[in-house]
Amino acid sequence: MKTSVSSKLTLFIALLFLIILTAITLVMYQNAKATVYQHLSAVQNKTVEDVSRAYDIYADVKRNAMRKAAEILSQNIDSYNEKDLIELAKMLKESAGYSIAYIALEHNGNNYYSNGNIRNKQGGYDTLNRPWYKAAKEKGELAVSEPYLSNTSGKFEMTYSAPLIKDGKFYGVVAGDFDLTVYSHGVLNFGKSASTDSFVVNVNDGSIMFHMDEKKMLQKDKLSQAIAEAVKVEPRILDPKHTDYIFYEVDDNGIEQAIMCHNTINPSYKACSVTQASVYENEVKKQLVSSAIVGIVSLLISLLIVRIIIARSIRPLQAIQQGLNNFFDFLNHKKQT
Repeated sequence: MKTSVSSKLTLFIALLFLIILTAITLVMYQNAKATVYQHLSAVQNKTVEDVSRAYDIYADVKRNAMRKAAEILSQNIDSYNEKDLIELAKMLKESAGYSIAYIALEHNGNNYYSNGNIRNKQGGYDTLNRPWYKAAKEKGELAVSEPYLSNTSGKFEMTYSAPLIKDGKFYGVVAGDFDLTVYSHGVLNFGKSASTDSFVVNVNDGSIMFHMDEKKMLQKDKLSQAIAEAVKVEPRILDPKHTDYIFYEVDDNGIEQAIMCHNTINPSYKACSVTQASVYENEVKKQLVSSAIVGIVSLLISLLIVRIIIARSIRPLQAIQQGLNNFFDFLNHKKQT
């Protein structure tokens, strides 16, 4: 009887504890999941925010340097000789960090480079019809090209150009090329970690504008195009009120990625931080496993204690049972007084 009652009580309490433990574990899991997601999303949000800010700072520095150069050069543009123009282009290159800088003049079509070269139509280079020259002339202000692969240097570059205007007269254009590899490393290093990658996407066509991996620059892949499409259909992705909004897409390797994107100074370019979705899931699983282990150990210890308490508590029942057995044995003449 002692064994039967003890076992039944232990089993009943075990089931009760199991139900309570399961409920507590589920609550702990949901809380842990929310905490993990909040922490990781905050880290990822800070990462993409830093990348976006770094991109804007880099862009502002290059833009302002070119505007200022055009303003200063325009003041005495009609008095410079060829040696002066080459020296001024060299100073611009070194001060603003361009790969190369150059000054092109309208009246003779000559283009004076910071490396000392002079190119013109006679040498097969039509300065006045170059895209960067025409853009600055037509806009009458700073013009920034789209990223491109330079035929001259073989590098991915962007060109900043600004018109040289004095007393309302157009004299030419000052310009500079910037190596996008340097640009990408300077900007995207802020968003690089063991589990997170960052790049800048042109959401108009899904092209990757800036990436730490040169092979991916000016290319499209499944993930970049999916990001471009997602941005078009989900306004919360770029909503300043939802800067921590995460969406999920699958890359070329079939791996699900957790993505955050922010705006940049260029309306078409979005800075995006990408973390494997499994990073989130693995952290949550760790929390679940930890909670489960603690719960199971607690349950076993509790049941052992309960078992001991029950066994000691029903000892008086055993004495009563023995007395009843003796009494009925006497009544049935099984025992003599």
